[in-house]
Amino acid sequence: MTASNVIEPEANRNTLDEILLDRAYSSIYDIAHLYGRLHSTYLSLKYEDVGIEQKYVQRRLTPEARPDYFEQEIGMASVPVDVSDGNVRIATADDLVAAESDNESDGIDPTTSLYTEPIDREKLLRVGYSRQDSRARGHNMSLAHDITDKSPAKCAGYITDLFTQWLRSDVASEVAAGHPDGDLIECLASFKADALSELEETVQAEFKNRFPDGFTGVLSLRIRTEKDGRFQYPGEFEVLNEVTKRRWVANQMRSYSEAKDSSGTATDFVTGEHGEVFGLSDSPLERHQGKMAESFPNLSPDESWRNRPLSSDTAFAVITGSSIVKQFVHLLRDDTRLYVIPYLANPGPKEAVALYDLARKAIDDNGQIVSVLSDELTDRSSRLYDTDVQLYYSVVYEPGRKSKILMEEPSVSVRKIRAIADAHTELLGSNLLVRRPGRPPLFPSPPYGRTNSQTNDDGYDGSEYLMSSMSDAVFSGLLNGGYFASTFFDRKANEDDDNYGASDPWTTATRQCLGPDTRLNPEWLMDQYVPRLEQEQRSSFGEDDLPVPDSLLTRQYVQYQALARAGVLGMPGQRSGDAPSPLTQPVQIETMKNDSNPAQQMAEKASFENREQRLDQFIEAHPALAQNGERQGAFLLGALVGRLAAYQTSPKKDLSRTVMRQHPIDSLTLQRFSTTLSQVLDKNVVYSEEDENVNSIMNTRYVERLNDIVHQKPPTEWKLSTSDLRMHYGLGLSYGRSDTSIGDYSDDASNDK
Repeated sequence: MTASNVIEPEANRNTLDEILLDRAYSSIYDIAHLYGRLHSTYLSLKYEDVGIEQKYVQRRLTPEARPDYFEQEIGMASVPVDVSDGNVRIATADDLVAAESDNESDGIDPTTSLYTEPIDREKLLRVGYSRQDSRARGHNMSLAHDITDKSPAKCAGYITDLFTQWLRSDVASEVAAGHPDGDLIECLASFKADALSELEETVQAEFKNRFPDGFTGVLSLRIRTEKDGRFQYPGEFEVLNEVTKRRWVANQMRSYSEAKDSSGTATDFVTGEHGEVFGLSDSPLERHQGKMAESFPNLSPDESWRNRPLSSDTAFAVITGSSIVKQFVHLLRDDTRLYVIPYLANPGPKEAVALYDLARKAIDDNGQIVSVLSDELTDRSSRLYDTDVQLYYSVVYEPGRKSKILMEEPSVSVRKIRAIADAHTELLGSNLLVRRPGRPPLFPSPPYGRTNSQTNDDGYDGSEYLMSSMSDAVFSGLLNGGYFASTFFDRKANEDDDNYGASDPWTTATRQCLGPDTRLNPEWLMDQYVPRLEQEQRSSFGEDDLPVPDSLLTRQYVQYQALARAGVLGMPGQRSGDAPSPLTQPVQIETMKNDSNPAQQMAEKASFENREQRLDQFIEAHPALAQNGERQGAFLLGALVGRLAAYQTSPKKDLSRTVMRQHPIDSLTLQRFSTTLSQVLDKNVVYSEEDENVNSIMNTRYVERLNDIVHQKPPTEWKLSTSDLRMHYGLGLSYGRSDTSIGDYSDDASNDK
């Protein structure tokens, strides 16, 4: 059942309008407040027949806090208590079963003072179950205690604590004194000490008999107030729910940890209302709690309300919402968690309910929220697709009990992510990369999964980032870091380093890529690409006749062009109105968004008839090459080496296959460029003279351009960075090795030229 089936936007418009802020949502507290109010509204409407007042559901009842108990055959053990005559009498399971005509005995001795039963969300709501997320002392706020694998003695002790510590607490006494039903608390609290001791012994024996190895579940009371009435759950008594609410205020708002009284009078941080406010011990995503590695000395806990003042109602909503937003989590590597929380700056009722629907999916997703968001936010039929959804994006490293924020971007635009994903997908379906009838691709690289989406065993035969059929992969990869992990060198830090991940290039790229006003420096991007290229080429020596990391090069090339096409690249210091750097301009080529139309494909004519024309068009289509002769020279040298390497591997040639190994990517520098070029040109001449099918110099399309470029300025005087030089040299290697003949040419000799 979706949230919109429970919270019908039109039928509950007044309720939703009251929930929504009259200003734009921006902080994590705003977002947690929204999800907290929506969650409480959802519970109160879904279980409105239970009879629990909505104000208590909204004030931190937590019926979904322990879903693991729902799968157990027995999830709760209760002591039946009869106060119908004004005195406390411990009843039996038989009494409870007799009073519940729709219940059947659970098969235990009906004379025992312990009634066991399974539980679900509705039953926990009836119990009035309310707890902190942590297992800190006093984490149970209601007249119920959840435990895990506790001994019979411990269980019996927790039962008696319900009388001695909960019902006799100062908060309970204050409520009893001013509430019309306060006599219920007074009666239960009057249970004599000797009777309590007897109850503890009896309950311990019964737990030992039934659960000798320990009990996991909820411990509570079932209370009968009328002679012929049923034994009710604690949450069905308004006076007991009031105690639960006030225990939250007293123990988690007014006083907590080292704070004796963290209340004051101020303006609510979220709602803007003026009145009593509190400094909260909980915070969304644990932003301001003790486990954070950073510390701030000389702060007064009693003055914490001055930092983020919250009224009690707002605090309840934020605490509830904090539990919800933590479900928007994706588990990364090495104790690192990614939180991606969707929100709208100004949601209407329908959009708010749609957001909460995502929250329900997140609760059921078990740590893989990225796939949920990708499915929802790339689906054109989604209620949120055409809205300006923002993502609160945070990467947190949690080694042991520490917590370090590696990255936090509070307003990631989903439209920006889609723009990158769409640009990437369009490039994969364009004439730049796809071979069509009568039209070779402009970039002649091997397909590596771009043409065949799956193999016979249903596994992908190439990178998901090179398959146009996997369009949502880019969206997901941009969120979880996989997009850049597929192209960057992994500079993994020491696992014992507390600063691990703080300068991780994946994190840096993601931050620059997803920020609303940030741009990714293309020179820095190439600094990340090149070490990965060098590593993969070195690892392929001895295993491949043509050690060119084509798949990696193509991934890097498409990624770079997609980022440029989406307007994400930018040079440091570049101002609005400045002429764009050629490095930030995308390849100038029309993309076919409707590349599944065969008639449209066949209608397109080849725009180049030979390899000379293709090279001209490839260079002209890339501003980074066309407007910079030095960069063009690096690309052309790589293309010539790649072409000679392909010639060496021709089955009709008996040649040493060493040119690629002699001139790997990591060997090229500006100082060695001329020497490398001279050696490669000499080899090209030798092969031209030795091949009887060649009437002139081979590969003149590369040779002539290279000679023109190096004669204009010596390579030792070029301004290219090493990464820029090697990146475009590597791109040339991939281009050259696949630069086979076009048109009617198919013989080996023509392919070598």
